[in-house]
Amino acid sequence: MNSRRLNPVIPFLLIFIFMASVVSGSSRPLRTIWVKVVADQHFGRQNSWEKKANQQLDKVSELLAEHLGVRLEIISYEKWYHENEKDMKRLAAQMIEEVELDQADILIGFTLRSGSKKMKSLRNDGVTLAYQGMLLKMYQGAPDHNAFLPIIILHEMVHMFGGVHIESGSLMSTQMEGDIKLKLDPLNRRILDLTREIDFKKGYSSLRADDIVRLAHLYERAISTGNNEIPTYLELGSMYMTLGQFEQAIEPFQQVIEINQSMEYAWLSWGDCYYKLDDSETAIDIFNKALNSVEEKGQFYHRLSVLHYNRGEYNKSYQCALDADRHGFPVKSDLWARLQEIKKTSGL
Repeated sequence: MNSRRLNPVIPFLLIFIFMASVVSGSSRPLRTIWVKVVADQHFGRQNSWEKKANQQLDKVSELLAEHLGVRLEIISYEKWYHENEKDMKRLAAQMIEEVELDQADILIGFTLRSGSKKMKSLRNDGVTLAYQGMLLKMYQGAPDHNAFLPIIILHEMVHMFGGVHIESGSLMSTQMEGDIKLKLDPLNRRILDLTREIDFKKGYSSLRADDIVRLAHLYERAISTGNNEIPTYLELGSMYMTLGQFEQAIEPFQQVIEINQSMEYAWLSWGDCYYKLDDSETAIDIFNKALNSVEEKGQFYHRLSVLHYNRGEYNKSYQCALDADRHGFPVKSDLWARLQEIKKTSGL
């Protein structure tokens, strides 16, 4: 019987390839994150903007593998147009709302601004909505500014996995200026240990309940040590809602409203908590108060229409349905049909 001898170089190569695909200091393989790259009208006006975006993400690949255990794989590109007056936070939220993910896990958007002589805080150059996407700012004609972009991307990728700001002199410090340290603090390391394999599309519901509880406790610890930022409270409230712990979710959303009364998601979630607790009267009161503070009112009229209908307050339900439609958020066809029938028979 003939036998073939294995080339002694092959086992060495296989070991090398395996070692190159794992996290430094960890036995876990790199996680691949599928990315759609988005260019706004400013970044997208450059020649070969796709190549330039790709080059920036390539520069951070080693940092992502070493510190977070992830790799980015671009699967598509898209141009996106917006109005210029919005700040980075509102712009990032608008991008995530308007651009479809398709087969990607997350969006990474690029915008371009004119370079300035004075370097501003790097904290202004990236905005992330956890588990959804990020928007990055590059500067035209300012290579010194853009040299920091790999560190900004690394910082924002920690946010992508739910990481929080903490005053620790580490990568997640609130002020990314001067001597920037790449070390990840213990609290954020524990957060990433819990969220590293999260399904971006399913969010917290893809995690085990006991892991969400642990994650919530880490967020509470961050808040107790001085992190009073809106994203921290919003994520904490969302965790408790995922767990069905609606009483615990109320306070984080209240805190957001105290910081920014125009935050629509916080108003909606706050009212929804009371609805889930069978307190429709308080939910209605919250949604009515929100109408005096938020810009987009359609969802609130929509919810009010449903709540009033469930309470047998058909006239109020009908009026709110009209307002919801006027603000571009019509109620479902079956509810509208029932209201129309009541209107014919009872004369709303």
